[in-house]
Amino acid sequence: MINKEQPLESQARKKYYECYAKIVLEELWPEEFIDLQLEEKPDLQSNDEKYGVEVTIAIDEKQLEAESLYTCISYNRVRNEEYSLKKINKNGCKLVNGILAGRSGTDSFQLILILKAFNDKLNKLNGKEYRSFR
Repeated sequence: MINKEQPLESQARKKYYECYAKIVLEELWPEEFIDLQLEEKPDLQSNDEKYGVEVTIAIDEKQLEAESLYTCISYNRVRNEEYSLKKINKNGCKLVNGILAGRSGTDSFQLILILKAFNDKLNKLNGKEYRSFR
């Protein structure tokens, strides 16, 4: 059971973007995307084998880690807060008066982040482990 007053558990956070993509696709194109299944290789699959969707994000990994640590600190979910704060700083972020200041120039619309995410995902998709879909 998900507690809406707490952040997602780490296992659920890993599937957050896949779940988000599933909801968006099924809401915007309900005739095309019906009951997509959360799977692996690709992340979303239709039962009729028509669609296979691989989900990716274009977010700086150090920024993402700092945000996760910040969330854990905010909800008292860290064993060693000092270590977590050092890790946040090491990732190029700062905690200032309870607010996380992110890495400079790491918004998700930076072309270099988008191209890196695209190339990384394309290399994975060209591997032999992915199912083919129409």
